[in-house]
Amino acid sequence: MKATFLGHDKPLLTAMVIRKTPEDFIDIINKSLADGAEAIGLQMEHLERQYRTREIITSIFEACQGKPIYVTSYRSDASEGMTDEACAEYLLFLADCGATLCDFQSNLFDKAAPREYTKDPVAVEKQKALIAEIHRRGAQVMMSAHTGSLLTPAETLELARAQIERGSDISKIVNGSDDASLPSCIETIQLLKKELGAPYLYLVGGACAKTIRQIGPSLGVHMYLCVHMHGELDASLQPLIVPLKAVRDNMVF
Repeated sequence: MKATFLGHDKPLLTAMVIRKTPEDFIDIINKSLADGAEAIGLQMEHLERQYRTREIITSIFEACQGKPIYVTSYRSDASEGMTDEACAEYLLFLADCGATLCDFQSNLFDKAAPREYTKDPVAVEKQKALIAEIHRRGAQVMMSAHTGSLLTPAETLELARAQIERGSDISKIVNGSDDASLPSCIETIQLLKKELGAPYLYLVGGACAKTIRQIGPSLGVHMYLCVHMHGELDASLQPLIVPLKAVRDNMVF
């Protein structure tokens, strides 16, 4: 059966992995699977460029043992200085190597667009073409927008709809938050569940980050993002796999 991020009965426990060398990627993948991870998220912009060969990337993907593989190709870390076209080509290469879900930012081909989201017609057409090509290569697509601020529920829904209308299979929006934001974040999740009509990943940074990442999937968010450990390169906001799995497995969805 082909790996997929769609159609599961419960939100997948997706272990996010940020490392710089193949050996370190594979080490954390193995440990995450032993923890009970059901999918693996590989932030491949962190892989140093000399390792970006088909043989090496295939070996990293093979370590995922047939689990769904989610990859990013953002502009940061080892990919800093690459053009958006080069980041897109890297993403297509990852799809060819066997990635299940390809994630790119919603301002791809228009880096200066605010809130990591472009409305520029030329950039939008390039995004649609990229999505179509990823699909042609057998992978699914998630569009991301790390907005840097707390959008209203209606603004978030508008952005998510635009991502889906461009052909994305899953919408991903990461807003900001402060101490008073939790009610608005929950309202946003509920509105997306009611109105979007497509899978979505809603996260926040800031004061409400840990809470939303832990409870969001019980309210309708498509999957959990979690980590094996909180090391130097790991996102400290992500919950640990083992305790999160114990909670998730005892919830009714």
